[in-house]
Amino acid sequence: MAIPTKIADEILVRSARHCCICRKFRPLHLQIHHIIEQSEGGTDDIDNLIPICTYCHSDVHTKTQLTRRFTSDELSMHRESVFELVNKGRLPSPDSIITNSELDYIVDELTQKLNSRQEKKYDKESIKILYACLVEESNISIEPILNHEDNRPLIDRAVLEIGNQQFFSDIDEKGIPVSLSMLLNERLIEKEDSSYKISFKGIRFCEEEFNTYGRYTLIKCKCLSCSLHFIICTWEPETHKRESIICPECGTKGGMLKWKQNTFGFIFESVPGNAKLDM
Repeated sequence: MAIPTKIADEILVRSARHCCICRKFRPLHLQIHHIIEQSEGGTDDIDNLIPICTYCHSDVHTKTQLTRRFTSDELSMHRESVFELVNKGRLPSPDSIITNSELDYIVDELTQKLNSRQEKKYDKESIKILYACLVEESNISIEPILNHEDNRPLIDRAVLEIGNQQFFSDIDEKGIPVSLSMLLNERLIEKEDSSYKISFKGIRFCEEEFNTYGRYTLIKCKCLSCSLHFIICTWEPETHKRESIICPECGTKGGMLKWKQNTFGFIFESVPGNAKLDM
C-alpha cells in the first residue's frame, strides 16, 4: 500500500525536501524509503520512514561485502540529523547545489569549463539544447505556446521540441528563440526549412567536449499500482512499450507512467555501476 499522503507530506516538510543521506536539495528526485522494509514487518509510521534521493536510494539497497551497508539505526540517525538542521534553519544552506538530472550536472560542468578558458560566455540552456540535438539525433522544431484565454499564440514565448525533449524560450525582436541566438552566432546550429539542426561544427564541438560516442536510451517508469520507480537502460527502446513493461515489485503489466530520454554514455557505466553482483 502507498504511504498516506498526510504522513508523506510531513516527512517532506520536516526535511525541506533534502535527501537525508547526501543532504542535498532534491525537490523532484526524492523517494520515501522504509527503514525496515514492509516485507520484514516495517510500518508506514514516521519513525520508520526516511526521504532519500533516487541516487542514494540505490546505495541503500546495494549489498556489499567489503564495505559497511546502511543499518536501520544509522538511517534513523541520518533522518533525525537532517530534521534538526532544517528545524534550526541550517538547511537549506545558501550554497546548496541543486542537481535535477545527470544532464544538468554534465551541462553545468561543461559550461563552467568553456567559460573559464575563453571570452565567449555560453549559456547553460543553449548547451543543453545542443546536447539534446546530438543525443536525440533530431532537429529543433519551434511550437508556439497558446494563450489560455483566447487560444492565440504568444508572441514572446515558445517551446522547442527536440526528439523526446522540450525546452521553453523567450523570443527576441527578430522572432528567434533567445536560447538559440548564441548557437546560431557560433554556427553550432543552422536553419533548415522551418526548423533548426545541429551543424557539422556543432557535432565536432559536442564530440570534443563531451568526449563520448556511446548512446543509449534511458526509460524511466512509475508503477501506478505500487508506486515503484525504476529505470530500463536499453539499446532497443522500441522493444519496451508501456503496455508490455512489467513492474518488478508487484508484477503489474502495463499499468505505469513512462518517460524516455536518449543519453550519452555506455550502459555498462550505469549498470551495475560500482555494485557487486548480487547472487
